[in-house]
Amino acid sequence: MAFDKIPSVPATLFSRPFADNGTYQMPPDDKAGPGRASQKEGFPSETQVPLSQGGIAPNRLDFNGAFHMLSAFAFWQQSGGLWPHNAAVNYQQPAIVVAEGAIWWCVNPSGPATSAGAVAPGTNAAYWKNFAEFLGVGSAPVAGPATPALDGSPQGIVTLAADSDKTSRDKAATPAGVAAQIASSGAIWGQSLTNPGYVKHPNGFIMQWGQTPSSGGATFTVTYPIPFPSLCVNVQATIGPGSYRKGIWGVNLISNTTCQITMNDINNSGGSAPVYWQAIGW
Repeated sequence: MAFDKIPSVPATLFSRPFADNGTYQMPPDDKAGPGRASQKEGFPSETQVPLSQGGIAPNRLDFNGAFHMLSAFAFWQQSGGLWPHNAAVNYQQPAIVVAEGAIWWCVNPSGPATSAGAVAPGTNAAYWKNFAEFLGVGSAPVAGPATPALDGSPQGIVTLAADSDKTSRDKAATPAGVAAQIASSGAIWGQSLTNPGYVKHPNGFIMQWGQTPSSGGATFTVTYPIPFPSLCVNVQATIGPGSYRKGIWGVNLISNTTCQITMNDINNSGGSAPVYWQAIGW
C-alpha cells in the first residue's frame, strides 16, 4: 500500500455532529429488526436485495444515526477533546485518557475484555501513569517507581543526564544537575555592587570590599557586608587618595564578620586619607 498523500488540515470543519437537529437512530450493537443497521453487521444483506425480490430498503434514520455517531467523535477531536476514562472500554498502550483532573498514559492493557479487568487511572501505576510524570516534568498522585538514578538510564520517554554531564544534546537535565553545572561554572550566585559590597559564587567563594573613613591616624573596626559562613582567609588594605602619605597601616583581629585596620602617622605629617580594603573567604 502506497501512502502518497500528505495530510493537511481539512478546509471544512464540523459546525456540529451530523443530523444534530434532525432525526436519527444510533446504530445498536446488534440488529434491532429486519433491514435495520447495527454496529456488528452494518446494513444487513437484505438491504441489498431488490425490493421486487423481497428486499428491504435501508432506513434513513440508520444513515443519520451512523453519520451522527462518527461525526460526533470527529467533532470532539476537532475541538481538541481528550477522552475521559470509561470502565466499559478496553485500553491498550499507548492510549491517553483524562481522569481525576489529570492526563494518564496507558502502559499495560486494561478493560473488561483483558485479564486485568477495568483499572481506573490513579489506582495502579502498573497500568496507568500520570502523563506529566511519564514525561519527567511533574509528579504523579499515585505511588510510582523509586527516584530515578541519574546515570543516563532511560526514564519514561526521556533519558536523564548525570549531574556531571556537560556535553549531551539528547538528554534531559534535572534540577540537581543544573545546580551542579552552575556551581562548577564560576557563575555569580549573589552580589551587592555597592561600596561596601560583595560577590558570592556558587562554589562558596566570597569576595568583599570597602573603605574606611578618611583619617590621619586611627583604628577602625570594619564590619563586612555579609558574614563569611566558614572562614575569612585574608584581608588586604591599601591607602586611598588624600594628603596622608607618610604613615603605616595594618590589618589585625580578622574574624568571619569583622577586622581592624589601624593607621599610624609616624612622622606627624598631618593630612588624611581613607584605606581601601578587600577580604576573601568562604
